[in-house]
Amino acid sequence: MKSENYDNGVWRKEESHSLESTMMNAARIHDKQKVKFFWERRINQHIQQMVEEERRGKSSALARLRVQWLVKLDRRNEHQQGFLEERIRRSQNAQQRLTGRESPSP
Repeated sequence: MKSENYDNGVWRKEESHSLESTMMNAARIHDKQKVKFFWERRINQHIQQMVEEERRGKSSALARLRVQWLVKLDRRNEHQQGFLEERIRRSQNAQQRLTGRESPSP
C-alpha cells in the first residue's frame, strides 16, 4: 500500500507494504506447501490402504469358498435337472404304455 508521508517539508511516497507483502506471500507459499504435503500424504495413505485391502482380499479364503460353493450349486442344479428330466421321461413312458393298453386292439 502506498502512502504519502511529510518528512522535513518534503512529501515522500512510502512502499510500506512491500515487506509485509513479501512476508504474506512467503506465508501463503508455506501454507500452500503444508496443504499440498497434507493431501499428498493422505492420498498415499489411501493408496497404501487400498493395496493392502486388495492383497488381503486375494489371500482371503472367502473367494475360494465362493468358487467352491458355486461349483457345488452347479452340480446340484445339474443333478436336479437330470432327475426331473428322468422323471418326466418315465412318466411319459408310463402314460404311453397305459394309453397303448387302453386302445382297442385291431
